[in-house]
Amino acid sequence: MSTEYSTEFAPLLTSDHGAQQQAGGVNIKRLIRLRGPLMLAVTLVLAVPLALAAWFTATPEYTARTFIRIHSVTPTILDEGRGATPRGDYNIFVETQVRLIGDSTILSLVAADPTIRDLEAVQNVPDPLHFLRNNVTVRNERGSELISISCTLPNRQEAMTIVAKVAEVYSRYVTNIQSAGVGQTRGLLVEERDSIEQSIDLQRSLVADLKRRANIPMARSRPRAEIGLEFYHDRLGQAQAELTTAQSNLTRIERTLDRIEALRAKHADNPSAPIREFDIESAVLSDLSVGMLRQQEAQLAQRVAEYESRYREDIGVLSADRRGLDTTRTQLEQAKREARTDALASIADQFQLEHDQAETRVEEAQKRVTQFQETIADQERELESMAQAMINIDEEEARLEQLRNRYQRVVERIRIIDVEERAPGRVDAPGEVTAPTEPSFGRRKQLAALAVIFSMGAGVGLGLLMEFTDQRIRGPQDLRYVTDLPVIAAVPHTSADKLPKGVNPALLTSEHPASTTADE
Repeated sequence: MSTEYSTEFAPLLTSDHGAQQQAGGVNIKRLIRLRGPLMLAVTLVLAVPLALAAWFTATPEYTARTFIRIHSVTPTILDEGRGATPRGDYNIFVETQVRLIGDSTILSLVAADPTIRDLEAVQNVPDPLHFLRNNVTVRNERGSELISISCTLPNRQEAMTIVAKVAEVYSRYVTNIQSAGVGQTRGLLVEERDSIEQSIDLQRSLVADLKRRANIPMARSRPRAEIGLEFYHDRLGQAQAELTTAQSNLTRIERTLDRIEALRAKHADNPSAPIREFDIESAVLSDLSVGMLRQQEAQLAQRVAEYESRYREDIGVLSADRRGLDTTRTQLEQAKREARTDALASIADQFQLEHDQAETRVEEAQKRVTQFQETIADQERELESMAQAMINIDEEEARLEQLRNRYQRVVERIRIIDVEERAPGRVDAPGEVTAPTEPSFGRRKQLAALAVIFSMGAGVGLGLLMEFTDQRIRGPQDLRYVTDLPVIAAVPHTSADKLPKGVNPALLTSEHPASTTADE
């Protein structure tokens, strides 16, 4: 007879202890023993095809990467005695730069760049900015001054192009922002310089008074040529900064003119093609004749649509309006071509005028630099002749020298700021963009692992579902789980004993008393 008892007998075998055990949760041993093969089968049936599908459908990807170094600036004179925390300020600055690159500020400029919009990966997306946010990763390399910019795409060259453009736009943006803030820093340094100069004058008066009392000739008073030298160094730094800015502006305008000439040549080959740069299309649409023809085209198109819905195809009015619509469209295209030509010519004239003005500014700045250099050389020669007459004096003279050194450092800082206005020292130029030559299969492995985890969850879930819906007692182990009474003996199924065919289990003890089943 069978050892499987129906659930209607289970309450007869259940004590209070067993009821508490059943209410407490699932019997893990019973779950593994009874449902284990089913859970394993379900897991294998789902895991193998899902993992293979994930492996072959996931696209191999390339990760392009570049680094930008953020210098940790050493505290300057202005930081002394203010209780500043340069390292904390530096960390905040680096975190700000990371968010600046990875957020809309930089990526929106990148998304608007024609080079990025022409990429195959970006052409088919409705929102290029959202695409860049999802694929460009920016983070600070722990324990270093490096910011990492990376992009992962199926196309290696496109990933490298996007990373290079992000680094380029960020560098240009930071340069402009920091250059705009140089004026404030320079103003503070000039105030510091003036304050030190006042202290020098007071200290020099004290030294002169001491020399008069000691009957020492006035030999260490500050020469007028020295003050003039500092003045001309200051002006030379400004002139060099203006020259650098003018040269950079001239180079930019020359590149723009080259680009305009290329667009004009391209327009001459295909006058009907739209030009997306320099707001040419906006100028075309704002042209008066184009606007009138567009309005006329819209009216004719609306009227033709109304006639087509209300009348036959062969009526004269409809045919005339169709011919008029075709004529208007032809005129509109011609007007657009002419407007593009005029817009390109206007922009070329504008930039040519700026080019001429920029060349003039470069020449003037170069003349000023040369003049200041010659004046400084004359002043230095005069100072060299005066330096022979100077002698060492007492402790107050040493104090005066310290103030002069401090003054020189401030003046040098002003000169450096003027010269390096276009290239702030805190942000280095980005490094070379690199990408592995072999694709990465990390996404494939992740999807395959997720498929296996999902399959295991499905198998375990199905086993738990069957365990909760089928609580029949299937053996002595189940009796031990539902009652605290010991199992004294168990009657096995008749299939476990070798008995003649057709035997009646009810007469087993009388007809076959020597059998194992009768003995049990």
